[in-house]
Amino acid sequence: MSFRRIVSLVTTLSFLVMAYTGIMLFLSPQGRVANWANWTLWGLGKEDYSAIHINFMVVFLIASILHIYLNWTCLVSYLRNAARRLVVVTPEFLLALGLTVVVFAGTLLAWPPFRNLVAFNGAVKASWIASYGEPPYGHAELSTLSQFARYLGIPPDDALARLRAGGLQVDDAGQTVDVVARRNGVPPQRVYDVLRPVAPAGPAGRSTDNLPPPGAGSGLGRKTLADLEREGLIRLPVALERLKARGVEAGGDSTLKEVAGELGVSPHDLLRDLQ
Repeated sequence: MSFRRIVSLVTTLSFLVMAYTGIMLFLSPQGRVANWANWTLWGLGKEDYSAIHINFMVVFLIASILHIYLNWTCLVSYLRNAARRLVVVTPEFLLALGLTVVVFAGTLLAWPPFRNLVAFNGAVKASWIASYGEPPYGHAELSTLSQFARYLGIPPDDALARLRAGGLQVDDAGQTVDVVARRNGVPPQRVYDVLRPVAPAGPAGRSTDNLPPPGAGSGLGRKTLADLEREGLIRLPVALERLKARGVEAGGDSTLKEVAGELGVSPHDLLRDLQ
């Protein structure tokens, strides 16, 4: 049994697994959408692909270090010139280094085609939102039914009655949306669909209890003002007038985070001001 062969095979196989999981993660929806819809691809969810990718990255890193150690003589030979003298800065080394720098810098500076690849990845993830929808706020599935019902403007007892009438088994309002969904074998989106027919109060009369619960994810800041109007959280013309009065020129495509940054406040505080 050859240790060198084992190392080479482990390096190759771990690379193939990393490549596969990397492609799956590239094609997967954003985490909040994947969790909300219980997204899976070929039997595995996004968290499964992420865990496999991380563990095989460690395996690949260790195997690569061993592979370099075992093949050090061959690697050094690539740095020798025609006279067999060791020269680190060879044309081949400079070309490899240049390619690495171009990819690194091009990604950070958004040069094409690196920018196009990132944009394509964003378009793929956005397509999942069109198919599965997205939670009303980040990690909504981790909220208790009581918190989630208050956000929707529904009394917790009414929410429990509506869920039971919709065929979902639920014990009490202290259960999280995710627990209820898993118990009934449905995605959290289904729980939301059962409760959503009850329209929340209008923007002018909304309580701050209708905001995402403390500790919820940061997805709120990425929503545009137009998104917030569609969800019934604000009235766009009124919000734009209030922002204009505070010296901020914004539009429906402005995100809450961008506007909040100009005013030096948090997205949650700004949303309260715009309601």
